[in-house]
Amino acid sequence: MLLQNKSNLINIIKTRNLNVICSSQLADMLSDNILSAVIVDNNSLCRKDIVKLKKGIDNLNADGVIINTSDYSKKQILQIHNECQTQGIEILYKVMSINDIAKVRCTKAEILILGSDDIPANNINPYILKMLIDWDAVCFLNCSGDGISMQHILEYGFAGVYSENYINTESFDIYENIKSTNYLSKLYMKKSSIRPLLKAKNIVDSYELNICLKKDIDMAGFLFDKHNKSNIISLLKSIKDKNCIKVLEIYDKSIIDEALSLVNNGLADCIEDNTNMQIYTANTYKRYSLVNTKNTFIEPLMIEDIDVIKNKAEFHNPLWLSFQEDRNMMSIIKEYKVELIEFDIKKYNTIDKISEIIKRIKYKQ
Repeated sequence: MLLQNKSNLINIIKTRNLNVICSSQLADMLSDNILSAVIVDNNSLCRKDIVKLKKGIDNLNADGVIINTSDYSKKQILQIHNECQTQGIEILYKVMSINDIAKVRCTKAEILILGSDDIPANNINPYILKMLIDWDAVCFLNCSGDGISMQHILEYGFAGVYSENYINTESFDIYENIKSTNYLSKLYMKKSSIRPLLKAKNIVDSYELNICLKKDIDMAGFLFDKHNKSNIISLLKSIKDKNCIKVLEIYDKSIIDEALSLVNNGLADCIEDNTNMQIYTANTYKRYSLVNTKNTFIEPLMIEDIDVIKNKAEFHNPLWLSFQEDRNMMSIIKEYKVELIEFDIKKYNTIDKISEIIKRIKYKQ
């Protein structure tokens, strides 16, 4: 017997800090305060007194239904929306593409699940999809098969996670001192049709910074260590209002807390944690790291050489790549859909040298 708490799910979500929608088989693993709804089928039971969801439009006796937006036309979506609204049934739309967003925009859908059940099939980063939603909607991250941390996805503006086959019960610790980050939003707003995004690394003085500003570099990486902390802070203050993403590049664990405070007070946008580049550990700071060797498909993967991923069949992170003088950068950018190119300001330290990089990475030569 399904509960008849129609139109109650959105209220539950908005009054909780942690939200999980999962299959009824996984529900017993989670405490009630972090469980928002369960997905049930005819063969599954759930003893928990909670919102029950079914997949497809043949189950309108449920508290809510889950719709694969890709399976329906815009006209059909509107018909489903009107019918469910009449009966007071919640609809959760699975959205996997820009086309899906266009279909559900007319309904002003209240709850969206972003990303494919098959994570490698996410040809568009779910976080980028979230940026394209121009109405007020609660968004869940579809992380089926992947146990990313709850804190991680909360900081990217998701209300919770959706998973049909896996829940990482150790991922619900929340570190209250970290504010939500929006560096990816700010960065992708700068994306042009002329070239990939461009990041300079190892900036330590005003001369190097000014070169980057003159060439409108999208992301400025500051080498933040014990010896030049005060100088870097002065540089950050001098460009506080500039339209440039400010990254603190860290190689010493002992100063991560100081770097984090600069992110939290708005002087910097994110931390590039280079203290453990070989082994990925799910630590407090990992969601600020641009160096990410675990495919969570939210954060970009920064690599030095394209050969690292040439034989990787299931690559689905946004790809950021170091500039390589001896390679045909344009063909690599097109083949692997590279979104950002990084260069070392110590090596490319004049306007002419940076202009040459830009020339080599332009989409149209």
